[in-house]
Amino acid sequence: MIPAALSFRRIILLCGALMLAAMGAGAQEVPWLKNPWEESMSIPAGRYKGPGQLFGLHKDHAITWEPGSLVEDLHLNMGTSTRFTGSRIHFRRATVGVSLWGRFEFSDSIFEACYFAKINPWYDTANSSTKWRLTNCVIADGYMGDHVLVMDCSIRAINCTFINMWTPHIHYRDGKVVEQAGQDWMKFERCRFVNCEIRESFLLLCKECVFENCHFRGAGKDLPGLVKAPFKVKVWWQGKAVPSYQTGNLSVEFTSTLPTFKAGAALPYTVRNKQLLMTGLNVPETPVILASRGKAPPKPAPAAPSKTGDPVTGTEGAAVISLAKKSAAINALLVVDLPGQGVAGAAAKLSALSYPINAAALAELQFNQEVGPSMQTALREVVKCLQIRHQGWPRGERLELSFADKFIPKDGPSAAVACALLVDSMLGNWEIDPALAVTGDLNADGSVQPVGGVSGKIRGATKAGCQRVALPLKNAAAVSDILVLDGPEALVRIEVFTIKDLDEAKALARKAPDMQADQVGQANEVFGSDPAASPGPGLASILFGDVRRMLLPRGKWVPAGLRDRNVQAKLTEIIRLQPNHLSAQLLLSAGRGAAPVRLTIQGSIEAMDDAAVSILQAIKLKEVNDMTKVGRDDLGKAVLKLKSSRTRMDPRILPALDALTAFGQELRAWQDQPPRNRPLATKMAATLMATANEANRQRELLMNNRDVVEELMK
Repeated sequence: MIPAALSFRRIILLCGALMLAAMGAGAQEVPWLKNPWEESMSIPAGRYKGPGQLFGLHKDHAITWEPGSLVEDLHLNMGTSTRFTGSRIHFRRATVGVSLWGRFEFSDSIFEACYFAKINPWYDTANSSTKWRLTNCVIADGYMGDHVLVMDCSIRAINCTFINMWTPHIHYRDGKVVEQAGQDWMKFERCRFVNCEIRESFLLLCKECVFENCHFRGAGKDLPGLVKAPFKVKVWWQGKAVPSYQTGNLSVEFTSTLPTFKAGAALPYTVRNKQLLMTGLNVPETPVILASRGKAPPKPAPAAPSKTGDPVTGTEGAAVISLAKKSAAINALLVVDLPGQGVAGAAAKLSALSYPINAAALAELQFNQEVGPSMQTALREVVKCLQIRHQGWPRGERLELSFADKFIPKDGPSAAVACALLVDSMLGNWEIDPALAVTGDLNADGSVQPVGGVSGKIRGATKAGCQRVALPLKNAAAVSDILVLDGPEALVRIEVFTIKDLDEAKALARKAPDMQADQVGQANEVFGSDPAASPGPGLASILFGDVRRMLLPRGKWVPAGLRDRNVQAKLTEIIRLQPNHLSAQLLLSAGRGAAPVRLTIQGSIEAMDDAAVSILQAIKLKEVNDMTKVGRDDLGKAVLKLKSSRTRMDPRILPALDALTAFGQELRAWQDQPPRNRPLATKMAATLMATANEANRQRELLMNNRDVVEELMK
């Protein structure tokens, strides 16, 4: 594993000494002035290795590193007004010094055992002297020195993961802690810290950050008497408990509740031989050696085509079994995050194709495109499960898994059941029903575990023309939320089944023999009600087709049809044939007047946040002038959505919902009739900020409610 955080402190001190030595006594002593890179340049993707010298970029120039590079042992000093940018770069053992008015901007990158510093003694008396911007990056075993001056560095990290680091002590300009902490130019937002040493002054810069197995150095050690106005910090802390405290004006709340937001980088990576590896980053074996020659490095040979994560195999000693088929396909349900809009669900075609390899080698299973670490981990559970089920593993084959859409990033364990069904059908020589879409995580024992984004996935399957959906039994409550929000029609248009294990998933996925309606009774007598013995869900689906035609004649929804005796009789028979037919269960309840009328607590929170997107954005702006610029029509729609959904919400969220509604109405009133004089503006601004603070307070109370947290964690 990566070395412990405490051991890296020595590296920090050593790199700091090197940087100080590089600065020298005056400008003429700085090495980059002797051998500078004299021009702006774009460095091609490849593998680069520095011999240890210090490179320099001259004044006003810029370096852009093209995506897809591994850069090791680089030492770079950047002169006045220079810029260093890039994405999908893996830096290892690098030191980067940035001078006055320099910018360092990277996204989707890894920095491993790296050290960053503002160099040269001069600084900007009006602004921060350097700007450092990191987005969706992983920073391990290093960052900045033990002390960072606000006048030296403007630091902003969004959705980053920090591993094994000492957070620096932040020195605020002129002691103005409250005025500077948490501003946009000095912020760590939705970041994740793992095995880190955390200072109090650093916590003030953190907004919606999660700390796992970290050590807090204690209260009052960094900011004695400097917090001149009330300042509150909320910390999501996982690991050894730390008590909340208040020292003077500073209030720090440590909470162990699970946050509703996503913190940390989504960048896929693994750890191998104590080093980080960026998934999908493939570079030449032989590096290009960087040397201080005053010009851009030569262009390396083109990198090999993008590969995927490591192949997964069975265990040595397993009995040899054969593949009965060379290919298979299934509809896998996935979700894609849309910033500011929640998630979108889709049914993605997932295929498996077998190629021969060394006849003596264990069969390999792998994706032929980039996937995240969670999906790669899920694949290992799939192989374990199938080897146990089939009491052996093939040899001499490579099974490649491929999504039809190769360009949208994919991660998470949702495709595990789909992968298992694909390979199982190739081993057992059975056909997968092309009308089925499936989602679910899988354990090695064959049990199916819950996943996220179920509502979006079902909508995605419906849009893709799938007729049936299989999802984990533990996600059944999310489907009742669809009934409450979208009405029964949504569950008439697609059949939703629950699955508790791979056997139930296989029974649904196996393509049923073609049958006519008049064969249902005869088949029922032959197969009985045992799903494992029957030809899959074929009988139940034929009956459900009858129900669909009765409730959607010529595609038009007839709500009263749910109370029809024939409809209810067919739904009852469907449930007898397929007890896990969730659509039939919920539709029968709706027809009998026993359907749920309120959302689950999870569904209520998601529906509230979805309706109040523009309101939540306005609250986060914190300044009245900025709040009033939020779209008036968007605010009106948000208020209307919140009001109209109120009766369907779990009662526990109503105080938070009402507070959001009140703020939206107050802000809309300002936009409709702006204040005409200063006294009125002051009064209205005070009211607006009070309603914003109350909305924040009520939402915090909701998310800290023990019953709510326990229910969300089920």
